[in-house]
Amino acid sequence: MTEDGGQTWRRIDVGRIDGVPDMAFVNHVYPDRHDANIVFAALDNHKNGDFKPYLIRSDDKGRSWKLMTDGLPERTLVWRLVQDDQKRDLVFVGTENGVYFSPNRGGQWIELDGNMPTISTRDLVIQRREDDLVAATFGRGFFILDDYAPLREINDAVLARDGHLFQLRDAKLYRQRSVTNTSQGDDYYTAPNPDFGAVFTYYLRDGYESLKSQRKSSEKEVEDDEDVPFPGWDALEAERNEESDQVELVIRDSRGDIVARVDGRTSKGLHRVAWDLERDALGPITPGQSSRPSGFLVEPGSYSATLVRTSDGVEATLSGPVSFNVVPLREGALPSAPVATLEAFREQMEALMTDMTLFGNALDRAEDRADALRAAHDRARRPDAGLAARIVAIHERLGDLDLKL
Repeated sequence: MTEDGGQTWRRIDVGRIDGVPDMAFVNHVYPDRHDANIVFAALDNHKNGDFKPYLIRSDDKGRSWKLMTDGLPERTLVWRLVQDDQKRDLVFVGTENGVYFSPNRGGQWIELDGNMPTISTRDLVIQRREDDLVAATFGRGFFILDDYAPLREINDAVLARDGHLFQLRDAKLYRQRSVTNTSQGDDYYTAPNPDFGAVFTYYLRDGYESLKSQRKSSEKEVEDDEDVPFPGWDALEAERNEESDQVELVIRDSRGDIVARVDGRTSKGLHRVAWDLERDALGPITPGQSSRPSGFLVEPGSYSATLVRTSDGVEATLSGPVSFNVVPLREGALPSAPVATLEAFREQMEALMTDMTLFGNALDRAEDRADALRAAHDRARRPDAGLAARIVAIHERLGDLDLKL
Protein backbone atom coordinates (compact mmCIF):
# COMPACT_ATOMS: atom_id res chain seq x y z
CA MET A 1 0.00 0.00 0.00
CA THR A 2 1.35 3.44 -0.92
CA GLU A 3 -0.02 6.83 0.10
CA ASP A 4 2.60 9.01 -1.59
CA GLY A 5 2.36 8.04 -5.23
CA GLY A 6 4.72 5.07 -4.94
CA GLN A 7 7.70 6.66 -3.19
CA THR A 8 7.21 4.43 -0.14
CA TRP A 9 5.26 1.21 0.30
CA ARG A 10 3.69 -0.48 3.30
CA ARG A 11 3.66 -4.30 3.24
CA ILE A 12 0.46 -6.14 4.18
CA ASP A 13 0.90 -9.86 4.92
CA VAL A 14 -2.31 -11.74 4.08
CA GLY A 15 -1.47 -14.37 6.70
CA ARG A 16 -2.02 -11.79 9.44
CA ILE A 17 -5.61 -11.17 8.32
CA ASP A 18 -8.14 -13.13 10.38
CA GLY A 19 -9.66 -15.95 8.37
CA VAL A 20 -7.17 -15.76 5.47
CA PRO A 21 -4.53 -18.50 4.88
CA ASP A 22 -0.81 -17.60 4.91
CA MET A 23 -0.30 -18.68 1.28
CA ALA A 24 -3.43 -17.09 -0.21
CA PHE A 25 -2.87 -15.64 -3.68
CA VAL A 26 -4.07 -12.08 -4.34
CA ASN A 27 -6.33 -12.16 -7.41
CA HIS A 28 -7.52 -8.56 -7.37
CA VAL A 29 -7.20 -5.30 -5.44
CA TYR A 30 -9.93 -2.71 -5.97
CA PRO A 31 -10.00 0.80 -4.43
CA ASP A 32 -13.42 2.11 -3.41
CA ARG A 33 -14.75 4.61 -5.95
CA HIS A 34 -16.38 6.76 -3.25
CA ASP A 35 -14.04 6.67 -0.26
CA ALA A 36 -10.23 6.87 -0.44
CA ASN A 37 -9.89 4.99 2.87
CA ILE A 38 -11.66 1.83 1.64
CA VAL A 39 -10.10 -0.93 -0.43
CA PHE A 40 -11.31 -4.40 -1.44
CA ALA A 41 -9.25 -7.49 -2.23
CA ALA A 42 -10.07 -10.91 -3.69
CA LEU A 43 -7.81 -13.83 -2.74
CA ASP A 44 -7.78 -17.60 -3.25
CA ASN A 45 -6.00 -20.64 -1.91
CA HIS A 46 -7.07 -23.28 -4.44
CA LYS A 47 -3.50 -24.44 -5.16
CA ASN A 48 -3.49 -25.82 -1.63
CA GLY A 49 -6.83 -27.60 -2.12
CA ASP A 50 -8.78 -24.84 -0.41
CA PHE A 51 -11.69 -23.57 -2.53
CA LYS A 52 -13.29 -21.23 0.00
CA PRO A 53 -14.12 -17.67 -1.11
CA TYR A 54 -11.81 -15.03 0.33
CA LEU A 55 -13.11 -11.52 -0.20
CA ILE A 56 -11.91 -8.85 2.23
CA ARG A 57 -12.43 -5.14 2.84
CA SER A 58 -10.42 -2.52 4.70
CA ASP A 59 -11.94 0.77 5.85
CA ASP A 60 -8.61 2.26 6.98
CA LYS A 61 -6.27 1.98 3.98
CA GLY A 62 -5.28 -1.61 4.63
CA ARG A 63 -4.43 -1.41 8.34
CA SER A 64 -7.28 -3.74 9.31
CA TRP A 65 -9.41 -6.10 7.23
CA LYS A 66 -12.60 -8.13 7.53
CA LEU A 67 -14.15 -10.89 5.47
CA MET A 68 -17.26 -10.09 3.43
CA THR A 69 -18.29 -13.53 2.15
CA ASP A 70 -21.61 -14.15 3.95
CA GLY A 71 -23.99 -15.58 1.37
CA LEU A 72 -21.34 -16.76 -1.11
CA PRO A 73 -21.30 -20.56 -1.66
CA GLU A 74 -18.68 -22.45 0.32
CA ARG A 75 -16.61 -23.63 -2.67
CA THR A 76 -16.52 -20.49 -4.82
CA LEU A 77 -13.25 -18.81 -5.72
CA VAL A 78 -13.48 -15.02 -6.13
CA TRP A 79 -11.61 -13.51 -9.08
CA ARG A 80 -12.78 -9.91 -9.53
CA LEU A 81 -14.79 -7.13 -7.87
CA VAL A 82 -16.26 -3.94 -9.32
CA GLN A 83 -18.34 -1.19 -7.71
CA ASP A 84 -21.18 0.97 -9.01
CA ASP A 85 -20.21 4.61 -9.44
CA GLN A 86 -23.60 5.94 -8.24
CA LYS A 87 -24.55 3.69 -5.32
CA ARG A 88 -21.49 3.00 -3.17
CA ASP A 89 -22.99 -0.10 -1.53
CA LEU A 90 -23.67 -1.89 -4.84
CA VAL A 91 -20.78 -4.21 -5.74
CA PHE A 92 -20.36 -7.15 -8.12
CA VAL A 93 -17.97 -10.09 -7.95
CA GLY A 94 -16.87 -12.53 -10.61
CA THR A 95 -16.40 -16.01 -9.15
CA GLU A 96 -15.47 -19.49 -10.27
CA ASN A 97 -19.18 -20.29 -10.64
CA GLY A 98 -20.69 -17.09 -12.04
CA VAL A 99 -21.52 -13.53 -11.00
CA TYR A 100 -22.93 -12.29 -7.67
CA PHE A 101 -23.98 -8.85 -6.51
CA SER A 102 -24.40 -7.27 -3.10
CA PRO A 103 -26.71 -4.32 -2.40
CA ASN A 104 -24.93 -3.58 0.90
CA ARG A 105 -21.19 -3.91 0.23
CA GLY A 106 -20.95 -7.58 1.10
CA GLY A 107 -23.59 -7.82 3.83
CA GLN A 108 -25.40 -10.33 1.61
CA TRP A 109 -24.83 -11.78 -1.85
CA ILE A 110 -27.37 -12.60 -4.58
CA GLU A 111 -26.54 -14.68 -7.63
CA LEU A 112 -27.13 -13.18 -11.08
CA ASP A 113 -27.89 -16.46 -12.82
CA GLY A 114 -30.05 -15.27 -15.76
CA ASN A 115 -28.58 -16.88 -18.87
CA MET A 116 -25.10 -17.12 -17.38
CA PRO A 117 -23.56 -20.60 -17.50
CA THR A 118 -21.89 -22.02 -14.43
CA ILE A 119 -18.44 -20.92 -15.53
CA SER A 120 -15.37 -19.21 -14.16
CA THR A 121 -15.83 -15.43 -14.48
CA ARG A 122 -12.30 -14.02 -14.53
CA ASP A 123 -12.98 -10.33 -15.13
CA LEU A 124 -15.75 -7.74 -14.78
CA VAL A 125 -16.09 -4.22 -16.11
CA ILE A 126 -18.92 -1.68 -16.02
CA GLN A 127 -19.87 0.30 -19.13
CA ARG A 128 -20.86 3.42 -17.21
CA ARG A 129 -22.71 5.30 -19.92
CA GLU A 130 -25.21 2.47 -20.42
CA ASP A 131 -24.98 0.90 -16.93
CA ASP A 132 -24.06 -2.43 -18.51
CA LEU A 133 -22.12 -5.10 -16.64
CA VAL A 134 -19.69 -7.03 -18.87
CA ALA A 135 -18.32 -10.38 -17.68
CA ALA A 136 -15.37 -12.18 -19.28
CA THR A 137 -15.42 -15.94 -18.68
CA PHE A 138 -12.85 -18.70 -18.91
CA GLY A 139 -13.65 -20.43 -22.19
CA ARG A 140 -17.25 -19.30 -22.80
CA GLY A 141 -16.76 -15.74 -24.09
CA PHE A 142 -18.33 -12.50 -22.88
CA PHE A 143 -21.72 -11.99 -21.27
CA ILE A 144 -23.46 -8.61 -20.88
CA LEU A 145 -26.15 -7.64 -18.38
CA ASP A 146 -27.89 -4.71 -20.08
CA ASP A 147 -28.89 -1.85 -17.77
CA TYR A 148 -28.28 -3.09 -14.26
CA ALA A 149 -29.57 0.27 -12.88
CA PRO A 150 -32.66 -1.38 -11.27
CA LEU A 151 -30.31 -3.14 -8.83
CA ARG A 152 -29.60 0.26 -7.26
CA GLU A 153 -33.13 0.23 -5.82
CA ILE A 154 -32.67 -3.04 -3.94
CA ASN A 155 -32.68 -2.80 -0.15
CA ASP A 156 -34.17 -4.72 2.77
CA ALA A 157 -37.55 -3.01 2.36
CA VAL A 158 -37.77 -3.98 -1.33
CA LEU A 159 -36.75 -7.58 -0.64
CA ALA A 160 -39.45 -7.84 2.07
CA ARG A 161 -42.30 -6.93 -0.31
CA ASP A 162 -44.42 -9.51 -2.13
CA GLY A 163 -43.32 -7.95 -5.41
CA HIS A 164 -41.58 -4.86 -6.71
CA LEU A 165 -41.46 -3.25 -10.15
CA PHE A 166 -38.30 -1.22 -10.69
CA GLN A 167 -37.96 2.07 -12.54
CA LEU A 168 -37.14 1.70 -16.22
CA ARG A 169 -35.62 3.64 -19.06
CA ASP A 170 -37.63 5.41 -21.71
CA ALA A 171 -38.45 3.08 -24.60
CA LYS A 172 -37.11 3.94 -28.06
CA LEU A 173 -39.76 3.70 -30.77
CA TYR A 174 -38.70 2.58 -34.25
CA ARG A 175 -39.39 -0.07 -36.85
CA GLN A 176 -37.15 -3.08 -36.46
CA ARG A 177 -35.53 -4.57 -39.51
CA SER A 178 -33.07 -7.41 -39.88
CA VAL A 179 -29.76 -6.78 -41.62
CA THR A 180 -28.34 -10.22 -40.90
CA ASN A 181 -26.93 -12.04 -43.91
CA THR A 182 -26.71 -15.75 -43.14
CA SER A 183 -24.57 -16.54 -46.20
CA GLN A 184 -21.28 -15.01 -45.04
CA GLY A 185 -19.73 -18.15 -43.57
CA ASP A 186 -19.04 -19.49 -40.11
CA ASP A 187 -16.51 -16.79 -39.25
CA TYR A 188 -19.08 -13.96 -39.57
CA TYR A 189 -19.82 -13.13 -35.92
CA THR A 190 -23.25 -12.01 -34.76
CA ALA A 191 -24.79 -11.65 -31.29
CA PRO A 192 -28.30 -10.79 -30.09
CA ASN A 193 -29.20 -7.13 -29.73
CA PRO A 194 -30.67 -5.84 -26.47
CA ASP A 195 -34.41 -6.40 -26.25
CA PHE A 196 -36.53 -4.00 -28.28
CA GLY A 197 -39.17 -1.89 -26.55
CA ALA A 198 -39.85 -1.21 -22.90
CA VAL A 199 -37.81 -3.53 -20.66
CA PHE A 200 -39.29 -4.21 -17.21
CA THR A 201 -37.38 -5.62 -14.25
CA TYR A 202 -39.37 -6.95 -11.33
CA TYR A 203 -38.87 -8.94 -8.14
CA LEU A 204 -41.03 -11.63 -6.52
CA ARG A 205 -40.30 -12.58 -2.94
CA ASP A 206 -42.15 -15.90 -3.22
CA GLY A 207 -42.75 -18.03 -6.28
CA TYR A 208 -46.24 -19.07 -7.30
CA GLU A 209 -46.09 -22.78 -8.08
CA SER A 210 -48.92 -24.77 -9.61
CA LEU A 211 -50.18 -27.94 -7.92
CA LYS A 212 -48.39 -29.97 -10.56
CA SER A 213 -45.09 -28.15 -9.96
CA GLN A 214 -45.44 -28.65 -6.20
CA ARG A 215 -46.03 -32.38 -6.70
CA LYS A 216 -43.00 -32.71 -8.98
CA SER A 217 -40.84 -30.86 -6.48
CA SER A 218 -41.90 -33.21 -3.68
CA GLU A 219 -41.26 -36.25 -5.90
CA LYS A 220 -37.64 -35.14 -6.40
CA GLU A 221 -37.10 -35.46 -2.65
CA VAL A 222 -37.97 -39.17 -2.67
CA GLU A 223 -34.99 -41.37 -1.90
CA ASP A 224 -33.57 -43.52 -4.71
CA ASP A 225 -34.59 -46.76 -3.00
CA GLU A 226 -38.18 -45.61 -2.40
CA ASP A 227 -41.18 -45.65 -4.70
CA VAL A 228 -42.69 -42.37 -5.85
CA PRO A 229 -46.09 -42.21 -4.08
CA PHE A 230 -49.24 -42.00 -6.19
CA PRO A 231 -50.97 -38.68 -5.35
CA GLY A 232 -54.49 -40.00 -5.86
CA TRP A 233 -57.11 -39.42 -8.56
CA ASP A 234 -58.64 -36.44 -6.75
CA ALA A 235 -55.26 -34.68 -6.59
CA LEU A 236 -54.60 -35.33 -10.27
CA GLU A 237 -58.06 -34.04 -11.17
CA ALA A 238 -57.41 -30.91 -9.11
CA GLU A 239 -54.15 -30.41 -11.04
CA ARG A 240 -55.94 -30.76 -14.36
CA ASN A 241 -58.63 -28.24 -13.49
CA GLU A 242 -56.40 -25.74 -11.69
CA GLU A 243 -56.21 -22.17 -12.93
CA SER A 244 -52.53 -21.43 -12.42
CA ASP A 245 -51.48 -18.13 -10.90
CA GLN A 246 -50.35 -15.53 -13.40
CA VAL A 247 -48.02 -12.54 -13.16
CA GLU A 248 -48.45 -9.76 -15.72
CA LEU A 249 -47.29 -6.27 -16.52
CA VAL A 250 -50.40 -4.20 -17.28
CA ILE A 251 -49.57 -1.26 -19.55
CA ARG A 252 -51.79 1.84 -19.59
CA ASP A 253 -51.67 5.00 -21.67
CA SER A 254 -51.94 8.56 -20.34
CA ARG A 255 -55.77 8.27 -20.28
CA GLY A 256 -55.61 5.20 -18.06
CA ASP A 257 -56.76 2.81 -20.80
CA ILE A 258 -55.08 -0.61 -20.91
CA VAL A 259 -53.11 -0.96 -24.14
CA ALA A 260 -51.28 -4.25 -23.47
CA ARG A 261 -50.68 -7.06 -21.01
CA VAL A 262 -47.27 -8.72 -20.89
CA ASP A 263 -46.88 -12.17 -19.34
CA GLY A 264 -44.13 -12.60 -16.75
CA ARG A 265 -42.52 -15.48 -14.92
CA THR A 266 -43.98 -16.58 -11.59
CA SER A 267 -40.89 -18.04 -9.88
CA LYS A 268 -39.28 -16.15 -7.01
CA GLY A 269 -36.41 -13.77 -7.58
CA LEU A 270 -35.53 -11.11 -10.14
CA HIS A 271 -37.04 -11.26 -13.61
CA ARG A 272 -36.89 -9.20 -16.78
CA VAL A 273 -39.44 -9.03 -19.58
CA ALA A 274 -39.76 -6.78 -22.64
CA TRP A 275 -42.87 -5.21 -24.16
CA ASP A 276 -42.57 -4.83 -27.94
CA LEU A 277 -44.58 -1.56 -27.90
CA GLU A 278 -47.47 -3.18 -29.74
CA ARG A 279 -51.05 -2.80 -28.58
CA ASP A 280 -53.15 -5.85 -27.85
CA ALA A 281 -55.51 -6.19 -30.81
CA LEU A 282 -59.12 -5.24 -30.12
CA GLY A 283 -60.67 -7.36 -32.87
CA PRO A 284 -63.13 -10.24 -32.44
CA ILE A 285 -62.03 -13.28 -30.43
CA THR A 286 -62.09 -16.59 -32.25
CA PRO A 287 -63.29 -19.52 -30.09
CA GLY A 288 -60.30 -21.53 -28.93
CA GLN A 289 -57.93 -18.58 -29.26
CA SER A 290 -55.71 -18.25 -26.18
CA SER A 291 -52.87 -15.97 -27.26
CA ARG A 292 -53.16 -12.18 -27.47
CA PRO A 293 -52.81 -11.04 -31.08
CA SER A 294 -50.67 -7.94 -31.51
CA GLY A 295 -51.98 -4.75 -33.01
CA PHE A 296 -50.43 -1.45 -34.02
CA LEU A 297 -47.34 0.12 -32.50
CA VAL A 298 -48.24 2.65 -29.84
CA GLU A 299 -47.81 6.36 -30.39
CA PRO A 300 -45.08 8.36 -28.63
CA GLY A 301 -46.17 9.56 -25.21
CA SER A 302 -46.40 8.76 -21.51
CA TYR A 303 -47.33 5.28 -20.27
CA SER A 304 -47.37 3.40 -17.00
CA ALA A 305 -46.92 -0.22 -15.94
CA THR A 306 -48.34 -2.14 -12.98
CA LEU A 307 -47.16 -5.52 -11.72
CA VAL A 308 -50.22 -7.68 -10.99
CA ARG A 309 -50.87 -11.22 -9.87
CA THR A 310 -54.02 -13.15 -10.81
CA SER A 311 -55.02 -16.02 -8.53
CA ASP A 312 -58.32 -17.89 -8.93
CA GLY A 313 -59.51 -15.14 -11.25
CA VAL A 314 -58.85 -12.36 -8.72
CA GLU A 315 -56.34 -9.71 -9.78
CA ALA A 316 -54.17 -8.04 -7.14
CA THR A 317 -51.60 -5.27 -7.59
CA LEU A 318 -48.11 -6.21 -6.41
CA SER A 319 -46.30 -3.00 -7.38
CA GLY A 320 -46.72 0.17 -9.37
CA PRO A 321 -47.74 1.98 -11.34
CA VAL A 322 -44.33 3.01 -12.69
CA SER A 323 -44.32 5.72 -15.36
CA PHE A 324 -42.15 5.76 -18.47
CA ASN A 325 -42.07 7.42 -21.89
CA VAL A 326 -42.12 6.03 -25.40
CA VAL A 327 -39.98 8.32 -27.54
CA PRO A 328 -39.07 8.19 -31.24
CA LEU A 329 -35.54 7.02 -31.91
CA ARG A 330 -35.08 9.99 -34.26
CA GLU A 331 -37.11 12.60 -36.08
CA GLY A 332 -38.12 11.75 -39.63
CA ALA A 333 -37.05 13.72 -42.68
CA LEU A 334 -40.68 14.75 -43.27
CA PRO A 335 -42.90 16.30 -40.60
CA SER A 336 -45.09 13.79 -38.79
CA ALA A 337 -48.82 14.09 -38.31
CA PRO A 338 -49.97 15.10 -34.82
CA VAL A 339 -50.36 12.24 -32.34
CA ALA A 340 -54.13 12.85 -32.16
CA THR A 341 -54.37 12.38 -35.93
CA LEU A 342 -52.38 9.15 -35.75
CA GLU A 343 -54.63 7.85 -32.95
CA ALA A 344 -57.77 8.67 -34.93
CA PHE A 345 -56.39 6.88 -37.99
CA ARG A 346 -55.44 3.85 -35.89
CA GLU A 347 -58.94 3.68 -34.39
CA GLN A 348 -60.45 3.91 -37.86
CA MET A 349 -58.19 1.12 -39.10
CA GLU A 350 -59.01 -1.08 -36.11
CA ALA A 351 -62.74 -0.59 -36.72
CA LEU A 352 -62.31 -1.49 -40.40
CA MET A 353 -60.28 -4.59 -39.58
CA THR A 354 -62.90 -5.64 -37.02
CA ASP A 355 -65.67 -5.32 -39.59
CA MET A 356 -63.63 -7.30 -42.12
CA THR A 357 -62.96 -10.04 -39.58
CA LEU A 358 -66.65 -10.29 -38.59
CA PHE A 359 -67.74 -10.38 -42.21
CA GLY A 360 -65.04 -12.94 -43.05
CA ASN A 361 -66.17 -15.18 -40.18
CA ALA A 362 -69.79 -14.92 -41.33
CA LEU A 363 -68.71 -15.72 -44.89
CA ASP A 364 -66.80 -18.80 -43.71
CA ARG A 365 -69.87 -20.03 -41.83
CA ALA A 366 -72.04 -19.46 -44.90
CA GLU A 367 -69.60 -21.39 -47.10
CA ASP A 368 -69.63 -24.29 -44.61
CA ARG A 369 -73.44 -24.37 -44.72
CA ALA A 370 -73.41 -24.22 -48.52
CA ASP A 371 -71.03 -27.20 -48.59
CA ALA A 372 -73.38 -29.04 -46.22
CA LEU A 373 -76.34 -28.27 -48.53
CA ARG A 374 -74.45 -29.70 -51.49
CA ALA A 375 -73.52 -32.84 -49.52
CA ALA A 376 -77.12 -33.27 -48.37
CA HIS A 377 -78.45 -32.91 -51.92
CA ASP A 378 -75.91 -35.44 -53.21
CA ARG A 379 -77.30 -37.98 -50.70
CA ALA A 380 -80.95 -37.24 -51.49
CA ARG A 381 -83.20 -40.14 -52.54
CA ARG A 382 -84.83 -37.94 -55.17
CA PRO A 383 -82.40 -35.18 -56.31
CA ASP A 384 -83.99 -32.01 -57.66
CA ALA A 385 -82.37 -30.21 -60.61
CA GLY A 386 -83.81 -26.83 -59.62
CA LEU A 387 -82.49 -27.16 -56.07
CA ALA A 388 -79.06 -28.18 -57.35
CA ALA A 389 -78.94 -25.04 -59.53
CA ARG A 390 -79.84 -22.86 -56.56
CA ILE A 391 -77.03 -24.44 -54.50
CA VAL A 392 -74.56 -23.76 -57.32
CA ALA A 393 -75.78 -20.17 -57.47
CA ILE A 394 -75.20 -19.81 -53.72
CA HIS A 395 -71.61 -21.02 -54.12
CA GLU A 396 -71.02 -18.56 -56.96
CA ARG A 397 -72.49 -15.70 -54.96
CA LEU A 398 -70.33 -16.54 -51.95
CA GLY A 399 -67.28 -16.72 -54.22
CA ASP A 400 -68.07 -13.22 -55.55
CA LEU A 401 -68.36 -11.87 -51.99
CA ASP A 402 -65.06 -13.51 -51.01
CA LEU A 403 -63.32 -11.93 -54.00
CA LYS A 404 -64.70 -8.48 -53.15
CA LEU A 405 -63.66 -8.89 -49.51
